Amino acid sequence: MKKRVMIVDDDPMLQELFSIGLESEGYEVAQAANGMEGQRLIEKEEYDLIVLDLLMPVMDGKHFINWLRREKMQQTPVLILSSMINEEVKKELEVFASIDVVCKPVGLEIFLEKVRALIVE
Repeated sequence: MKKRVMIVDDDPMLQELFSIGLESEGYEVAQAANGMEGQRLIEKEEYDLIVLDLLMPVMDGKHFINWLRREKMQQTPVLILSSMINEEVKKELEVFASIDVVCKPVGLEIFLEKVRALIVE
C-alpha cells in the first residue's frame, strides 16, 4: 500500500514540484493551500506524513499543527518547510512530537531525504 503525504502550502509551484518528486518515489500525494483545506482533507483520509508551511492565509501552519496534535493525529510526522525558521520558532515547535524543520528554499533531493527519514515503512 502506498504511503500518503499531504502538502499544505500556499505556493502552487512548490506544491507541484514536491508532488511530482513524491509521486516519482511512489508516494500518494494530496495538496492543500492552507490549514483549513488541510483539516478538511484529514477529516476524510489518514496520512503518513504532512508537509507544512508556516505562513499561509486562512489558517497558518502553527494553528494547523496545534489543531492536528490536539484533535486528530498526535503522532503523524510533520515536516515544516518555511523561510521563517529561526531559533524562537524551532523552540515553539519542539513541544510537538515527530516534527522536523527545513528552511526554504530547499532542493528536491534534500526534501525527499527528509521525507524518507520521517515516514515509517
